[in-house]
Amino acid sequence: MKDILVPYLKKIISICLAILGGVMSLLQKSNYFIVLVMVFCICCNLFYIIKKKNIAKNIAQMILNGLIVWMFLAAFQYEGGIQYTYQNILTTFAKLVEMAAVLVVAVATIYNYHGFEIKNRWLDFVLGIGLNLFYAVCTGVLIEMIFNPLVGLINKQYFIIGIIAMFLIFLLVYAVTSSYKLPGLILAPLFLLFTIANQFVFLFRGTPMLLNDLRNIGTAAEVADNYVYQLNGEMIISIVCMYCLVVLLIRSLRFKKPERKRIVWYVAGLAGSTLLCVFGFQFLILKKAGAMDINFWNLSYTYEEYGTPMTLIGAYDRSRIKKPDGYSVAKIKQIVTDAESQASGEGPVNNAEETEKIQPTKIIVIMNEAFSDLAVNGDVVTNEPYMPYYDSLDKNVIKGTSLVSVLGGGTCNSEYEMLTGNSIWFTPAIMPYMSVLQNGHPTLVSTLESQGYTSLAYHPFWGNCWKRENVYRYFGFDDYTFLDGMEGDERAEYIRVFISDESLYRMIEDTVVEAGDEKQFIFAVTMQNHGSYDYEPFDAAIDCENIDSDNLDQYLSLIKASDDALEQLTTFFEDYEEPTMILMFGDHQPGLPAEAWEQITGKTDAEMTDDDRRAQYQTPFIIWTNYDMEARTDVITSTNYLSSMLLEEAGLAMPAYNQFLLQMRETMPAMNLFGYYDSEYVFHPFSDAGETEQAYLQDYRYLMYNQLQGIKKMEQDAFFLPED
Repeated sequence: MKDILVPYLKKIISICLAILGGVMSLLQKSNYFIVLVMVFCICCNLFYIIKKKNIAKNIAQMILNGLIVWMFLAAFQYEGGIQYTYQNILTTFAKLVEMAAVLVVAVATIYNYHGFEIKNRWLDFVLGIGLNLFYAVCTGVLIEMIFNPLVGLINKQYFIIGIIAMFLIFLLVYAVTSSYKLPGLILAPLFLLFTIANQFVFLFRGTPMLLNDLRNIGTAAEVADNYVYQLNGEMIISIVCMYCLVVLLIRSLRFKKPERKRIVWYVAGLAGSTLLCVFGFQFLILKKAGAMDINFWNLSYTYEEYGTPMTLIGAYDRSRIKKPDGYSVAKIKQIVTDAESQASGEGPVNNAEETEKIQPTKIIVIMNEAFSDLAVNGDVVTNEPYMPYYDSLDKNVIKGTSLVSVLGGGTCNSEYEMLTGNSIWFTPAIMPYMSVLQNGHPTLVSTLESQGYTSLAYHPFWGNCWKRENVYRYFGFDDYTFLDGMEGDERAEYIRVFISDESLYRMIEDTVVEAGDEKQFIFAVTMQNHGSYDYEPFDAAIDCENIDSDNLDQYLSLIKASDDALEQLTTFFEDYEEPTMILMFGDHQPGLPAEAWEQITGKTDAEMTDDDRRAQYQTPFIIWTNYDMEARTDVITSTNYLSSMLLEEAGLAMPAYNQFLLQMRETMPAMNLFGYYDSEYVFHPFSDAGETEQAYLQDYRYLMYNQLQGIKKMEQDAFFLPED
């Protein structure tokens, strides 16, 4: 009797679930239905575990079911529930596919499905190829559902090529593992997790990730707790569909050793698939990727036009440091000779004794986290000024605007540009701090140390963030202090969860005083203004009266605290007996929520013009001295020029490379990843560069390539001062 009733009961339950799913779909309660099915599946898993049937597979599914339930409960708690980027026919269709997939999994769970075995090797081979193509298509659609909900707007040719690229990767894993299930079980979830992380990065910093950002996962983990993660509807659809695929693969997965007679087929399949992948990527994928117009100014547009796989591949292809056409060591030597010849008699010189400028005993450089004036982006009306002291400075200062190449994140790129004089324009898809730097790299540190300065670095965060502990050693800092050396310091006061700018400056002041008349170069990277800007509780001193955004109020209040700290720092050194020069600049503008940017600019992301975006890539800078210096305001420059400007104003000797940069600055006063200002301060993309500008850019490219080859291959005379 039991054998007759149980099959009928399973059929009845399956039919009831299908009917319930249809009803709840019509009532637009599909998410609640999925939670109900997950709970039901957990009960089924427990039942079969108790019955000792497919214990491992049921335990694995039960864990995944629990994670899905937890995900939905976490998403339900937000005001407004689960939100979708777009509500349209595609979203509706995706929800139907999601519910159908969940029903299939529920039926498989009811029947305790545990797989099948195919003994015909040809059918096994065909099924393996077909399944891996299925994995690629499903994964491709799901990741675009997250980042490009309007999948139909992607260039169809590149979307298909992106699917082919993913298929080749799945195929290679299939050949290596000899399993048509493991590629889907391993690769598909990894692709999805990367895309979800990418979406969060985009939401937090305003720019999506590239493959090179995977090197920065440690840094991302360090600051991950500072943000709020809210899954949207498209993410949940993709996660649930991927869950269904994984569960079905787990339930059907059977590990078995290849038979001896299949070893030859296995080796042949591995070799053939590997060759197919290599030639496929080389002659199809990379060829098409090379023709893509990668918009590093707004990478989200590139994602939307070409799709996620091809954007990642195209950007990665451009991340390789390739030898420029016409490059030679002889050319580098000629550039050095020309730069030194042009500098002799006027401008920067290698003989510091020939200058009449006061040479500071103390040089302090501060890269201030997210320090910027958002008024350059739109009308920002506040209850009181948020940068009053900075704005008031007009004596013994050089200040103005510095172009940067990052927005909302990527701090280390601005730091790299300032300390080395290199431009991210040459390595647009690379974060040099994470990859290409080597021991003995020439920087402002080596230039100042060769002139008797002791070099110190301060950063009130962990030393592994952006690999600074390694980088500072490569750059030759005599000493560096990170958060672990400051946490117990009685001078350390916190704003939100970060050590304040004022506390950091007091530590610097004490270090300077203790050293007496010793020549010092101190480089500091602040942390006070780091995102996110939704900390609670927080008493915002600045209220933006024309924009309703708590995030913006919090950010502007932090900038006011930075401005106050700058006043305290300069006030301290005003009467200090040793000549002191302070350079402070912002690394990038903040990663505010999209709705805050829309209110500031008065435009949606799609409506923003190139001029609007250009405004987001600039920050204030200031060079201040406690001795007489000709004041200049409203100066426009860029981070790659700052170290050369500092050396020039300090009357110090500089290598040929810095001389070249100052000469180039006369023709191209400022530049960043996206273009440059000409001598008339008109902005141009690099593709529109004139003959003179092209000549400078080519020589600049040669010099940076030579520098990044490492200390042994580097032309020393270009980047280091001659030894006495």
